[in-house]
Amino acid sequence: MIEFELEHWSAWAPGLETRESWLAWARAPRIGATDGAPEVRFIPAMTRRRLSRIAKMVAQVAHDCSSADELRERPLVFASRHCEIGTSTLILRDIAANLPLSPTAFSHSVHNAPVGQLSILAQNRRPSVSVSARHATFAMGWLEALSVSRRCNGSAVLYVYADEPLPVEYRAFADEPDFTCATALVVRAARGAADASFTLRWSRAEPSPRAPDQLPDPLATVAWLCSRGAQLDLAATAGWGWRVEHSGR
Repeated sequence: MIEFELEHWSAWAPGLETRESWLAWARAPRIGATDGAPEVRFIPAMTRRRLSRIAKMVAQVAHDCSSADELRERPLVFASRHCEIGTSTLILRDIAANLPLSPTAFSHSVHNAPVGQLSILAQNRRPSVSVSARHATFAMGWLEALSVSRRCNGSAVLYVYADEPLPVEYRAFADEPDFTCATALVVRAARGAADASFTLRWSRAEPSPRAPDQLPDPLATVAWLCSRGAQLDLAATAGWGWRVEHSGR
């Protein structure tokens, strides 16, 4: 169990770009549209054109969740199950077609590319971590963010999650619904129980198959934040279950 503070949050999905739109969505939460990308007009045009959709989503929620000074100084944790698999697939298609490869696409095809680009845009020289852990990716990213906060003497950490649908070549292997969403949480590990408003708990649990209409963890988290529910249960996988609770303080 880790006790923590949740200072700010933001989220982006196609058609859901403001806090008000998310609050309205949370009255009947669902997996929505998967097409579209944030405009990120706060990024210079030349740089903006080179960013993938995932990178734009990461930049958007980070920008919405932190001031420029905060974004420059906070440690960063990024999580994504598939991340830049779309860019990697484009490169593989070009190889199969004997086409020349794009150096920019190649440099942006790795899993930690979005958080690296965010660090450059924000001039952030603090530690950054990228996480991928199958169904447990969102929970493990959250745990990593709180662990980083502890290692950094209780510093606030920006935790960003982003994912998008798999390319058509991989759809036959998909084991969860398609969704396009990015979320950002500013979290700080509590120094003592009196400082904590939330707890992240984990325990042994049987993996549970997801219902077709079950919200993925990042969307379920936004719905929970909007509704101010008492507890949030995240995906149980690999023998572990995850729960976030209000501490009652």
